[in-house]
Amino acid sequence: MKINNKSLEYPNDPHECLNYLIVKHRELDDEADAMSAKVRLTTSEQCELQVIKRMRLKIRDQIEVLRVKLERNIA
Repeated sequence: MKINNKSLEYPNDPHECLNYLIVKHRELDDEADAMSAKVRLTTSEQCELQVIKRMRLKIRDQIEVLRVKLERNIA
């Protein structure tokens, strides 16, 4: 994963946005797992792994917030 300053654009529909975030979270999980499986990481790779983990946590929080909002709208 190449990290840049470009912001992510989410779909307008809340359900599509939720699905998008779930897919992104899985991709970051897979990427973090692949990097963690390496025996040795360079300093740059270690930093990148930490960024990926933080991004994954932020996306997980966004998923939870969006799920709660959707549940309130449905109920």
